[in-house]
Amino acid sequence: MTFTELKELQYGDYVVHRDFGIGKYSGLKKITVGNNNQEVVVLTYHGTDKLFLNLNNINLIKKYSGAEGHAPTLTRLGGGEWDKLKAKTKKQVKDIARI
Repeated sequence: MTFTELKELQYGDYVVHRDFGIGKYSGLKKITVGNNNQEVVVLTYHGTDKLFLNLNNINLIKKYSGAEGHAPTLTRLGGGEWDKLKAKTKKQVKDIARI
């Protein structure tokens, strides 16, 4: 994702993080890490799980694109379900490529 695309996101839009799965965009927030203040993207996942993504890493997310009117299931952080889904999808792509 680019900064231009980030500006176009609306609160509540679904996004996909390469490593953590499907979450919702919950805006920008300033936080303190150590002695440094930084602005982060807040992503909300299943339940009350939240991920604070440093703006230097916005290339790891993209806006979710799926069937019109279909709300995707939010990923649970730390549950391993996203890794399983990625592995299953990768296998299916390899199977299709062999045909």
